[in-house]
Amino acid sequence: MDRTCPRDADHDRTGASPLRRWILLAIGLAACTSIIDFGRVVAIDVVGPTVPTLEEGDTLRMAAYGVSAAGDSVPDAEILWSAVVPDSGTAVVSIDTSGLMTGLSAGTGAIQARHRSLATPLITVIVTPQADTISSDSVRFATPPGETTTMTVTVTAFPDTGTTAVPVADNAVHFIIVEPEGGTAVRLAMNDGTPGPTADSISVFTDGAGMATVLLQQVSGGTLPDSAVVHAIAVTAAADSVPGSPVRFVVTFP
Repeated sequence: MDRTCPRDADHDRTGASPLRRWILLAIGLAACTSIIDFGRVVAIDVVGPTVPTLEEGDTLRMAAYGVSAAGDSVPDAEILWSAVVPDSGTAVVSIDTSGLMTGLSAGTGAIQARHRSLATPLITVIVTPQADTISSDSVRFATPPGETTTMTVTVTAFPDTGTTAVPVADNAVHFIIVEPEGGTAVRLAMNDGTPGPTADSISVFTDGAGMATVLLQQVSGGTLPDSAVVHAIAVTAAADSVPGSPVRFVVTFP
């Protein structure tokens, strides 16, 4: 007896059986997978602040890594950095290929990271002027018992483009009580009255006007001295003292 051929339900219109169709589909999927390289770097992720800020002469290390098509980080992908020279031709910032950036002159610059033909959008960099001096309009006070003394310094710079001093914002200023040593009757506090981490020293940053203010508070129950001496020392990003430091405040308690 002749065997009958499989029914049409077991074949497609081309005569392929379900098993053959499955084999063809598997081959096609394998081919597609080999075409899409999910390990390929398709993006660059920059680590750190959105708008990096550094001081003239200061350095800052930039970091970035590759991101694969699968969304995984590729830490060994080679990332090369470069600075964009503005139309004026005056470079604000320089950066080597490894990402070490140096502030050259005050202003706004741009840098970019690359991996082969892939590049990030331009990254804005702000270079602030290096402080040239610290000063204060008032350094001697006569403060009655129970009152608070306000001490303010101003940090400024003299840009190459002129002789007019400009304020330096975000510059660290350290205030230290040098006399009396180890006293318990006076302490330093923030401008809002919050005591510092220690009674005899506090660090603050200058505001947009280049000013830094602290308070000398009298502590109840302590033996008030005849006077107190406070030094204000401004430092650069490289931890060098700004010329004019320390500003010496003398507070007497009549």
